[in-house]
Amino acid sequence: MKIISHFNDPNLTKTVIVSAILHLLFVSFIAITLKSGQGEFRSYFVSIVGPIEFPSAETTSPRSTGSGVIQERREIKPETGISPETGQMISMEMERLRTIEKLSALKRLREGVQIVEREVTAKPLEMAGYGVGKATESYYEIIRQKIWQEWVYPHLKTGGLDVTISIKIQRGGRITEAKIEKTSGDVLFDRSAMKAISKASPLPPPPMEMEIGVRFYL
Repeated sequence: MKIISHFNDPNLTKTVIVSAILHLLFVSFIAITLKSGQGEFRSYFVSIVGPIEFPSAETTSPRSTGSGVIQERREIKPETGISPETGQMISMEMERLRTIEKLSALKRLREGVQIVEREVTAKPLEMAGYGVGKATESYYEIIRQKIWQEWVYPHLKTGGLDVTISIKIQRGGRITEAKIEKTSGDVLFDRSAMKAISKASPLPPPPMEMEIGVRFYL
């Protein structure tokens, strides 16, 4: 019964109400303070993010500057090179020198096959319009040209090579015998000469059966 009387006391009721109001004010103050602090933290965080994006804009500017430098170099490059007219003149001169070199080599090759007269095995026959001597000389020139056309000599760095091959020619122009009479000392060179004679057979019919020597030299 005493407890009930205490709760019914007016002074106690006022004290409880005042205490509740003070607690509510304290809780409200703390809540407002926390919200205010959170807002300040967020604004500070945003201020940090801003400068982080700024270097990306700076990195793009040197690239554009670099591309400008490259473009400038591309424009200057043709000025330092050889003009098309000069390049064409150089090309024409090189082609002319190559042509002269080929003609000189061809001339040396034409002089590189020589016919050496041997013995006549039968009575010579005169060719129409020529005596015996002229017929033989003309025939030598004919077979020299034919053998030379079949000669493919190896590309050797050394010169001064000389080989003589003895051949026998029948009346029909067929070569019945071919042997090296004097070697050049170079197997490839000797072989190229023998191959030229083999490919040239049969030769044009001679005015008589004959044995001759064919000399190849460089």
